[in-house]
Amino acid sequence: MAFAGVAAVFVTACGGGDETAIAPVSEGGSAVVVRAVDGLRWENPTYTAEAGDVRLVLENTSSLPHNLVVIDAESTELPVALDAPSRSDVDEATIPLAPGTYALLCKIPGHATMNATLTVE
Repeated sequence: MAFAGVAAVFVTACGGGDETAIAPVSEGGSAVVVRAVDGLRWENPTYTAEAGDVRLVLENTSSLPHNLVVIDAESTELPVALDAPSRSDVDEATIPLAPGTYALLCKIPGHATMNATLTVE
């Protein structure tokens, strides 16, 4: 799923773990891999990326369906939604992100614990 035209995005995921390292995709861009794991949580609570085009990847390693939405600093949901309804499903989108803090959420009812912070530098 592709997304264009947004200058800023807030991405939040839930879970416990260390900050995820981000691999560069292109000049001024990076990739963020957010994994849904068993226990209704994201693999990591925080992520970082370089400002520019960011490839956002949702991987479902849990037994439940999950989705991923991005919320900006003004609490506006951006028009990008990733969907991974089954274990081993992967969905991705590339979005332009300006420096700032964003939230990544799973909006499936009962999955409110699935939120994380994406810091774009």
